[in-house]
Amino acid sequence: MKNFISILIAAALTIAPAVSAKPKGDWNAVKALAYQVVAIKTNTGETFYGQVRSTDDSGITVRIAGDDDYTAQEINFQRSEIAQVWRATLRFGKRNIAKGAWIGAGAGFGLSLLTWHLQSTRDSRDSAVANGGLIVCGTSAGALVGKFWRKNHQKDELVYST
Repeated sequence: MKNFISILIAAALTIAPAVSAKPKGDWNAVKALAYQVVAIKTNTGETFYGQVRSTDDSGITVRIAGDDDYTAQEINFQRSEIAQVWRATLRFGKRNIAKGAWIGAGAGFGLSLLTWHLQSTRDSRDSAVANGGLIVCGTSAGALVGKFWRKNHQKDELVYST
């Protein structure tokens, strides 16, 4: 039995480094991203979103995206500066109004259930009106928060990693 366990442990230790090794990215996949939207993470930890203008063996040039539209700034990233490259989705000026309203409605509904439960012990007849008011207030508050809560650009598929 001890021999069997030691063989299993030895096999796991020999296989584990090969399985857990992070594969290197293929730069040719990055070179195929001409005029597509990407997210680039540099070795310093900064992430930039934008549209690929050109790529070659030494690096990539990207037109940088701002919050509302593309900026006039183009950055040339050297291949040695890049840690990861993703395909990305740019969300210019999109808001989370509906999402905020649903979250607010859920919070209002949850609060109304809680108050209904607490007031049911007191036999209050106004609890239905108060609970409806909580749902309406929660939905309104959530929609208001969603109005000012912007969606950020989103990373999609990892294309390259060092």
